Amino acid sequence: MLLMRRVSICCALVSGLLLAACPGFGDRGPPVLGEVPTWNGEIGPLIVTECANCHGVPATNGAPASFRLDVFETQDGIPGARSQSARILARTRTGQGMPPAGNLPFEDQALIEAWVDGGAPEGDR
Repeated sequence: MLLMRRVSICCALVSGLLLAACPGFGDRGPPVLGEVPTWNGEIGPLIVTECANCHGVPATNGAPASFRLDVFETQDGIPGARSQSARILARTRTGQGMPPAGNLPFEDQALIEAWVDGGAPEGDR
């Protein structure tokens, strides 16, 4: 009886550890990163590749012309990605058809979340 109880407890502990290490189980927050991602490092190339085809100049495919995601700062009076960081994160989290081909991979979503949570820094050029 005592042996069965110990085996049950061990199985429960091992199962909990395995499930906690399993991607997609429990909290799906961003991975712990050594540094905050920056626009000039990881985020700009990602956003430009995934978003700027429509959210650039000129805006295409029904994207609003009131902002652009191909630049970090405001250019020619049109706000850039810095001013849209909260919107980028919201669209990333909900999907909402952005990008049109489907949701970004979880790793890219986590990078964007870490960038916004870290103050959406531009980084070194």
